[in-house]
Amino acid sequence: MSDRWGPSRPPHRLGEALGLPRQELGQWPLVWGWTGDPLVIPEMLVRRKIRYFLQLVPGRQRFGMYRFLPFFFLLGGAMEWFMINVRLGEETFYDVYRRKRSERQYEQRMEER
Repeated sequence: MSDRWGPSRPPHRLGEALGLPRQELGQWPLVWGWTGDPLVIPEMLVRRKIRYFLQLVPGRQRFGMYRFLPFFFLLGGAMEWFMINVRLGEETFYDVYRRKRSERQYEQRMEER
């Protein structure tokens, strides 16, 4: 069965689905919007911005990828503080942990008897 995309493959771009010629603007593939104007794929722009901000972190020559370690250390500390001190509802994550641990210890003692 042959349709407008050919016998075996679906279109990879909206422009191809509409039968428009494949076009590229530099390295950015174009997608045709509803108005007929070409649109740049946003994921490529996001990836490029992330790469740009990662390049701004100093210490690339000396530390390599380990230059991000202080950020992750601070992120872990902030997450730990949040879990211990911030109450969601009536209890913190640490309260839940202590309660579950004491319940498991109680169940173990009951099984041993």
